Amino acid sequence: MEATFFSESDMATDRNGAKHISSEYPMWYNRQMLEELKEDITMAEFELKSGRIKDDKLPQARARLKSLQNKMEEVEKSMPKLQDKDVDKLAKVRKELGKEIASRMYSRSDMKKGLADAHEEVRRMETPSISLSPEMHELAAACNVKPTDGKVSRTQAEKIWKITSRYLDESSNTESLRRD
Repeated sequence: MEATFFSESDMATDRNGAKHISSEYPMWYNRQMLEELKEDITMAEFELKSGRIKDDKLPQARARLKSLQNKMEEVEKSMPKLQDKDVDKLAKVRKELGKEIASRMYSRSDMKKGLADAHEEVRRMETPSISLSPEMHELAAACNVKPTDGKVSRTQAEKIWKITSRYLDESSNTESLRRD
């Protein structure tokens, strides 16, 4: 699977002119931001069509609309288009990763009983302990996650799981993985 979930719209240029991913998650991941952008476009189009804008402000309003439309187009283009076999592989890796994450989470009943140790929870979240298969390694790179000695932390694994879940249009809340 040759893909990346981040695109030009997720990058910033540093002082040396090099581009780096500047966000934790890709732009298309944030559904609320996309809905707000669509709403802004609809409102800008309505304002132009309704004649509410004074003639001297029309060029600015058109430029704003064009800018919003370009941003939406950029976000839509940034979502990778995977072939069916790659989508199947993505779903398989997501499922495997979900099991690994779940095994490193305290159960709901342990948390309710107060048996979950906060220090142990932080260790589980931050220590690279999830070994990556070659497919998972590819997916980690696509999600801008850098493994340490072939392993990722639970937090890094959750990021991969969330991005793949959102791409597959599945629930991306990791609490759904927690055992009862």
